[in-house]
Amino acid sequence: MEALNIVAATPEYALGWAPSVMLYVWRAKTTLEAAQASTAAIRCAREASRCGRGLLLGIVEEGTPPPGAAVRREIAGAMAHNSDFVFASALAFEGSGFQGSMVRMVAAGLSMITRLPFPHHVFERISDAAQWLERESASEPEPVQAAWLEALMAEVRHAPMTSGEARAAHG
Repeated sequence: MEALNIVAATPEYALGWAPSVMLYVWRAKTTLEAAQASTAAIRCAREASRCGRGLLLGIVEEGTPPPGAAVRREIAGAMAHNSDFVFASALAFEGSGFQGSMVRMVAAGLSMITRLPFPHHVFERISDAAQWLERESASEPEPVQAAWLEALMAEVRHAPMTSGEARAAHG
């Protein structure tokens, strides 16, 4: 199992990466700072990848409102800019009802607006997202296991709070 690197863990978000995978948690609010820091985390996962390809796995915690327009543009830009690296992306929104549906619609809309060249799916549970990514990676040079992804996500989600600045750079 590859080591996890925590980029940042704040009250608003948490970011981490391992070779070929970038993980993110949007908490109380998805900020522009978080979206920009996610670009650095993707770059680190890309640089550490032995095959030059990887995946994204994220969680939007229940109660987190949809991001504003500027944040959506930043996230869409990061995904589009890294489309040659990302072979699949999954997002789990752990909410139900109207709020859950709204965030899932925003996430699905992001991939439609940017016309992502890789599959991007939204799920209600992280376990479903991890299992889907395992299936998507089966033919990749570095396939992943759902249990590994879930363990990494648990570490990112529960990482001690950091400033996020010094750990964002890889190298």
